[in-house]
Amino acid sequence: MSEVAITTVSKRGQIVIPKEIRDELGLTKNVGVAMKTVSGKLVLTRISLSDKDFELKETFVKKMKKREKMKGIPVNNFAKRYGLE
Repeated sequence: MSEVAITTVSKRGQIVIPKEIRDELGLTKNVGVAMKTVSGKLVLTRISLSDKDFELKETFVKKMKKREKMKGIPVNNFAKRYGLE
């Protein structure tokens, strides 16, 4: 296991997983990550999803965001509304 890495959360809620940890876990483009909290700690687990799964999700998200914009529906809770969080 690598040493403890410190990072910050951006104003958009994003975090950067340090390269050493990404390499250790084999986290590359289109590799899924499941997240949950356990006893007040964030646990990330690498999961196997095919490239096709990611393409389908991305296509769905783009289409739904476009649809909601056209209808004038705010998209700030989009992911939660469609179970994509």
